[in-house]
Amino acid sequence: MKRRKFIDILLGSGILATAASIVYPILKFVIPPDTAESAIMSASAGRPDDLPPRRRV
Repeated sequence: MKRRKFIDILLGSGILATAASIVYPILKFVIPPDTAESAIMSASAGRPDDLPPRRRV
């Protein structure tokens, strides 16, 4: 293998790795996950009387 071919392969793989590291997070953001979202739209935190009064620091 000649030096020029080796450098071409080295630079090409570096460019490919850089492109993959940019494209992969974008695709993970754009394509939604397979798991369904939760159907619960609200949660109970308790009654206001159950919570302690707010203290100033």
